[in-house]
Amino acid sequence: MNIGVVTATFPPYRGGTGHVAFHNARTLAERGHQVTVWTRATAAGPGGASDGEGLPFRVMRLPPLAAVGNAAWLPHLSSRLAGYEVVHVHYPDIWGAIAAARATARSRGRLVLTLHNRLVDGAPTAAAWAKAAVFRGYEAWVTPWLFHRAQALVVMSTDHFATWGRPHASVAVIPHGVDGGLFCPQPQRQARQHLGLPERGVVLLFVGALDAAHRFKNVPLLLAALRHLDPAVRLVVAGDGNRRVALEHEATRLGVRRQVWFVGAQTPSRLPAWYAAADATVLPSVSTESFGLVLLESLATETPVVATALPGVRTVVRTGQDGLLVEPGRLDALVRALRVLVQRPAWRRTLGRHGRRRVVEQYSWGRAGEQLEALFSELRTGGE
Repeated sequence: MNIGVVTATFPPYRGGTGHVAFHNARTLAERGHQVTVWTRATAAGPGGASDGEGLPFRVMRLPPLAAVGNAAWLPHLSSRLAGYEVVHVHYPDIWGAIAAARATARSRGRLVLTLHNRLVDGAPTAAAWAKAAVFRGYEAWVTPWLFHRAQALVVMSTDHFATWGRPHASVAVIPHGVDGGLFCPQPQRQARQHLGLPERGVVLLFVGALDAAHRFKNVPLLLAALRHLDPAVRLVVAGDGNRRVALEHEATRLGVRRQVWFVGAQTPSRLPAWYAAADATVLPSVSTESFGLVLLESLATETPVVATALPGVRTVVRTGQDGLLVEPGRLDALVRALRVLVQRPAWRRTLGRHGRRRVVEQYSWGRAGEQLEALFSELRTGGE
């Protein structure tokens, strides 16, 4: 098949949507399909050029005419998508999805939307009310049209899809994957030595982008929780973005700056060592989060997790078996869960072993690729 992929973000930008788009494109290309990814040009990717050298698929980056956060208006994208048998959109991509819907309507291609998260979920901040109003209008008027135009929706879980409140004739549940060979157990002491971390003491880990688009990750709540733990507990924040400086100031304001190490964005090859060095990975998101790739990566390295019980996320974590789930936005609940893990090292290791066993059995990029291939083939045959 000739497959076009549309995504608002893509590596080297570090974010879950682009990461999933990369692995979906890679596995489909490795299965013999012709795949081209269409995304916005960034400082790391020349506009209008293919930067997929060394990859089994092409990456075409177009310079945006306008942008709101990560959503970019790419001129002429619709015409570039003509001729693909399947156009796979990683949603939300507010302008890219519209371009894909128009292109497939003209060319009789098949439109598939993978639903990563809602544009707006929960109460917006005062500074973001205008953007939230626009996004709510988009979800009220444009999203139903997109769902009607799409031949299939791909969701990570029925749990998260239920939050959309919009039925669809064809919904495929295809969870994300994890590379169990890359993210695998290694001795904690060895990992800490490699990273220059103290060999003793409890280390918590947060992995995620620190930009405005990922404000929902709720790092300030995690910093606040640190105040209520033993002062010997350390937190590693692996990520970068335009909110990093503000978060560093917040750590100082809370009096925990000496306990927090901001280590910047980490390459995929370096991330496994950070997970292995940690005693637990924490994902304190308050909204929007639909899955949590970092949870799979952490569990694959036998490091337990603490996450908020959001739709979708609660299908990844088995509370009491490979991690703990807490009520979103509740500082007291997060503190209690972290205290339990800090005080019970043997249980932490048990949770991690159980998590590794489960995720390598149930989640893989290869399996996701096989399921996407089967879905696309069925849609193509049905459209002939």
